[in-house]
Amino acid sequence: MKNRSLLVVGGLVLSLSLTACGGGGDEAQAAEAISASMVEETDDEFAVDQDQADCVGEGMVDEIGVDQLQDYGMLTDDLEVDDTVGEVTMSEEDADAAAEVFVGCVDAAEMFTEEIAADDELTAEQQECIGEVMDEETLTELFSMMFQGKEDEGMNDLVGPLMACMF
Repeated sequence: MKNRSLLVVGGLVLSLSLTACGGGGDEAQAAEAISASMVEETDDEFAVDQDQADCVGEGMVDEIGVDQLQDYGMLTDDLEVDDTVGEVTMSEEDADAAAEVFVGCVDAAEMFTEEIAADDELTAEQQECIGEVMDEETLTELFSMMFQGKEDEGMNDLVGPLMACMF
């Protein structure tokens, strides 16, 4: 399992979660900013298309709201994505909502599985086992922990199951 890839995904998830595209005015501007940020941050390890970014943005604005995203420091007063978005810590309720939005809009489990499959140091059996451990529910829980600033705790919960896959 590559911790780096998971961290990249987590960081992008947080960026993506800011890409909301809600109703008019501030909501639409916030959503557009979040979506644009997600698309800008996309790379070979974590490719997000415009529809996925728009979905995440709309979901974040709908579920968390512009004011709360600003209170968290994810969005500036000018409704731009803040450069320190990766340092934001959400409440458990909002983190759960953000994680559900992200996993619902972006097939994170498939992206993760593809990333693991690209690791030629893992056997097919190990890759399959890790893919089973890192299912949609587990990824949603992990992303929620990351949004809460509890990334280490979330990763610690996975160590046992992932180690079982390796040995």
